[in-house]
Amino acid sequence: MTSSLERAEQLLDEAMRAPPASRTRTELLAEAAEHADASNDRYLAFDVYFELTTTAFESGAVDRGLSAFSYCLSLCDESPESFYEEDLHWKYKWVLEWVPQFPDVSRETIEGLLADMARRFTRRGLGADAVNKLRATLAFAMGDADLRARHREWVGSTRDELSDCDVCDASFDIEALLVLGERDVALARFEALLAAGRTCAEVPHLTYAAVLPHLAPDDARVAPFHERGLALLRGNDKLVGAMGTHLAFSARLGQAEGLRVFRESIAAAALHPSAGSRLDYLLGAEVLVHHAARREQSLSLTLPLELGGDGTRKIWDPTELEHALARAATPIIEAFDARNGNDWVSKRAARMRHLKSS
Repeated sequence: MTSSLERAEQLLDEAMRAPPASRTRTELLAEAAEHADASNDRYLAFDVYFELTTTAFESGAVDRGLSAFSYCLSLCDESPESFYEEDLHWKYKWVLEWVPQFPDVSRETIEGLLADMARRFTRRGLGADAVNKLRATLAFAMGDADLRARHREWVGSTRDELSDCDVCDASFDIEALLVLGERDVALARFEALLAAGRTCAEVPHLTYAAVLPHLAPDDARVAPFHERGLALLRGNDKLVGAMGTHLAFSARLGQAEGLRVFRESIAAAALHPSAGSRLDYLLGAEVLVHHAARREQSLSLTLPLELGGDGTRKIWDPTELEHALARAATPIIEAFDARNGNDWVSKRAARMRHLKSS
């Protein structure tokens, strides 16, 4: 009979042969973690959970990534002579990037995590730039009043080995400037980024979605930006929230492609663990379906149970479907506003819904 330790090792080996950032690898590692726990071998368990943290975040299984990271960090704190905290520092940044997208995580918890990360980075003598960027990221995610100051503080920081890549930093700077009303500067920097051909795993994928709502309807860049961004995001379940903007712009541009993308991506959006990602998708889908209603176009679609459907394919009246999507979005908006203590997310939702009228 195979022992828990042997089975964990087998599954770990099998997982590492599976495609990186895949759900297959995530599931294999999650099963390996269960057997590693049962084996009581902390070293094996750390190795499994460490790999699970990476794969879960990269595949979009963010909730699993958060719990796996927490396990690894607890072992580092319990036995620092055996498990090296520094190995987790880059992943700690992922945690802080994602936790504000869960409205059930309180401000106090998020601020505590940031303070804990800052303390650990300071002890290492690195990471001030990363901490300042994440402080700004959290301010923009939760609508804090000191957005501009946080952005300025980050821009003035000195980069080091814990800083994000320069392309990710450029993309965040563009998104921040757009929110701060520096539209022309942001668009000029985005054009420069594109002209230089600078890319990374999620840029310009996410940047196209951030920029599109800030372009005038008759801007010649709308269609090419939409089409390029959509092509980069299609099939990427982790970034499905950004797909919402492209659903909305498919409708604005009168492209039938948006409905096909909607049908193929709605299941992944419904199952995304991040409420923020689900909300971004739902708001764009509302715009898409609203425009279908204006054209009196019925839709054949399976609305997932998680979004209030019955899980069966049916012909939807688009107005009825739009209302169903709005019903799914509303409690998420309310939960974010309650957690944030302001109406930041309500206002963001209203801006996206304004695209229904254009």
